[in-house]
Amino acid sequence: TLSDNILLQALLDRSLDLIYFKDTQGRFIRTSRSLARWFGKLDPVKLIGKTDYDIFSQEHADAAAADEHEIMRTQIPIEGKIEKETWPDGSITWVSTSKMPLYGEGGDVIGIHGISHDITLQKRASIELEQLAHDLRDRNVTLEQDLTLAAEVFAIFGTELPATLPVGAPPDSAPVHCASHYQPAERLGGDFYLVAPGQPGHVRILLCDVMGHGMQAALVAVLLRTWAQHSATSPIGLPEWMSGLNNRMAESFLARKTTLTATALAMDLDLERGIIELVRAGHPAPLLQRFREKDVVALAHQHLAGPGLGLMPHSVYRASNTHWATGDRLVLFTDGLLEARSGAGEDFDVSGVTAALYRSADLA
Repeated sequence: TLSDNILLQALLDRSLDLIYFKDTQGRFIRTSRSLARWFGKLDPVKLIGKTDYDIFSQEHADAAAADEHEIMRTQIPIEGKIEKETWPDGSITWVSTSKMPLYGEGGDVIGIHGISHDITLQKRASIELEQLAHDLRDRNVTLEQDLTLAAEVFAIFGTELPATLPVGAPPDSAPVHCASHYQPAERLGGDFYLVAPGQPGHVRILLCDVMGHGMQAALVAVLLRTWAQHSATSPIGLPEWMSGLNNRMAESFLARKTTLTATALAMDLDLERGIIELVRAGHPAPLLQRFREKDVVALAHQHLAGPGLGLMPHSVYRASNTHWATGDRLVLFTDGLLEARSGAGEDFDVSGVTAALYRSADLA
């Protein structure tokens, strides 16, 4: 049979783990070949009589010596301790270490023996992941603050609706009274509207829904609204105005191979003649509640609807005209209203909006 010493020597020669035996003074009395290589020695015999103070920095040697003295005093082993090894040249390695008391033939503690496993790569990866997680948390805090501020700004920027038309007209004499409700699905969305003076006696309105949610949709909405604001008072007709907005979007994003689109409807209210001119770009049709007829009609004109903004440059849009009279209500909305569901899961849809208008017909 093989002797215990032969078996032990085979283990010390072939093991990839770092195995060692020390006396009560912390001096190596036997080690594995892998430990010798770990310490830059070819022969394990070169380590006999040396201590951690001969190899590591004092920081690590002091910590290891304290652990080993405690093990010999209490005879309680240390298992799976993660140790940071600092070397004289400043480099750092990491090992998972288990150390136990070493007993002599009479049962007395004559030192310690231990086995360590190199986990430097895993530890470095763990540290990098922890740092990345820390950085991400910091970025998330900053992003959260930015989103909160952006939502507050956009809620004001995207929902400026005057109380009367023309803008600033005294309520008692104003031909048109306005009201609005803005409720984004998320803190930041791409829905916005614009009401601006047009040609004399006219008011130009734009209702727009940029594809998607979040910061990108909000930023595109800001761009689109800025372009619309700057050109709202131009003498060009409503179809040409919508075409201009479409071209601006297409030129800005298609050239970058980015597909971004927005549905929109533009209206020109002739306050003197009571005419509504309407142009749609893939947007739900508005509803007109006629006061005299006690009826609600959709200003659909499906054959006149054009494509969403930004999909195709040089798209052509056409307008439709509708008369409105005193007491009539014009209701504009984005598809979020149509997609709303009741507690029972039923779609609100156009029929829900229409029914709500009939129920509110007598309200002032």
